[in-house]
Amino acid sequence: MMLVFIFLSGSLTAAMNSSPSSPTPEVIVEAMPLLEVYRYRRPRIEISGELREGKLVSITCLVSSYFYSIPTLTWNHPWDSEKKIENEYRGEFRSITATLQANIILSDKHDGLNITCSAGYPVNEGTDAETTVATEILSVSYSPRDTSVLVSPADPVSVGSSVNLTCSRRANPPSHETGWFSLSGGRLEFIGVQTGVYSFNVTDSHRGRVFFCWSRNDVGHQMSPGVQLTFKGDELVGVQVVVKTLEIVMLISTMVIFEWWFRSRYSTKPGKDTVEPDYINRVIE
Repeated sequence: MMLVFIFLSGSLTAAMNSSPSSPTPEVIVEAMPLLEVYRYRRPRIEISGELREGKLVSITCLVSSYFYSIPTLTWNHPWDSEKKIENEYRGEFRSITATLQANIILSDKHDGLNITCSAGYPVNEGTDAETTVATEILSVSYSPRDTSVLVSPADPVSVGSSVNLTCSRRANPPSHETGWFSLSGGRLEFIGVQTGVYSFNVTDSHRGRVFFCWSRNDVGHQMSPGVQLTFKGDELVGVQVVVKTLEIVMLISTMVIFEWWFRSRYSTKPGKDTVEPDYINRVIE
């Protein structure tokens, strides 16, 4: 028995012929049209460069089409893009590769961005289009953003009550270190480096203090605005207050001092027998 493949009108036909000695009749099996294998191919998205804020990356959408007309590529974002068409011949067959490339500078706003590239193939003599789609979601590393101090409970506090200060922020990767500061009477106090929640019992010494938190990840760091506790009976209403000129100056000093402390702390690794200095509750005059 002999199996013969015949190409007829764009279709792949399998003809099974019986041998002269066999009474088995001829069987004809029509398979999927050969060109359907290559028709309406889905594009793919390629990203080159470091996915980190401030970095320039190239995002490319490309698709290869065989025998059919050139597909039209479009992004779901209004990016300035460069279009290219390349032809490749393999014997009598022609392959057309269409590319669409955009170059963008990344920021924290690109983290989690959904990227879609659509390839439109004209059908019905160009009156309609058959569309295939490729999708990617960006994961961009960026330093802490929107760092702020949240007070709970939010009602006015009283001496002896318990208060939790939470350092709220968004970052990728997540912040893994938090520093706490307070400012009172022109003195800046570095409370310490700990988790994102600072808990304490309220005393008279906390009256008028302004609290800040500092957040850091592998990309960078950010300082929060100041927050002042509201004591029962005080005329001050609300938890957050606008930092005065002196406090702004001291906040800048805080960042400079803490940056110096952080660099000195991590520039050299202490030996096994070295005792790390205790920076908790140190007052910087």
